[in-house]
Amino acid sequence: MKQNYYEQSGKMLKIIGILNFKLTSYKNHIYTVKLYVKSFLAFIIFLSVLPNTINSQDINTTLANYYSYNINFKLNNSKVYVGQLLAFNNNPNILKFNQFKIGISKRVLKNISIRFFYKPMILYGKSKNFLYHQLSPSVTLRSKLFTLPLRNSVTVDLFLPKLKKYKFRFIYTLKLFFKNKYLPFRTTPYIKFQLYY
Repeated sequence: MKQNYYEQSGKMLKIIGILNFKLTSYKNHIYTVKLYVKSFLAFIIFLSVLPNTINSQDINTTLANYYSYNINFKLNNSKVYVGQLLAFNNNPNILKFNQFKIGISKRVLKNISIRFFYKPMILYGKSKNFLYHQLSPSVTLRSKLFTLPLRNSVTVDLFLPKLKKYKFRFIYTLKLFFKNKYLPFRTTPYIKFQLYY
């Protein structure tokens, strides 16, 4: 009886040892993956602050002045956004386009939230103005880069009617926030990187 008891105890200890080894190995793999992800994000942030520009489409080189305001407030378990963007040509000082936006966001999981925006936009031409409707659903993942808050989001922009070059586009946004204890009004500096496709 004692021998059977010791054999069973030995087998249980071996099983526990194997499970502990596998669990430690799994944690090491997770740590390695997180380290690779953080290194990749740090590399992207480094690229975003370089003074180089990569152009994927024709860009108008004339200077323009942009003015905007944004308001957000909580409504039940959601957040509502309202804002407007105005663009003026620099010389002469003529209104180029006017875009109004209204949207709502909701957190569906602990680190994941979804947003939807409606953005009517008027483009002012020399002889005719054009009205476009922009629909923008997006998904955002909240995470951390070391101790700094990090946001990764993917947005789909749909334009009705179709723009000259495209009808829809995809936007990947990476936003890194810096903790601040000294600036007034809870001001939070951040770095923002966007990739359009």
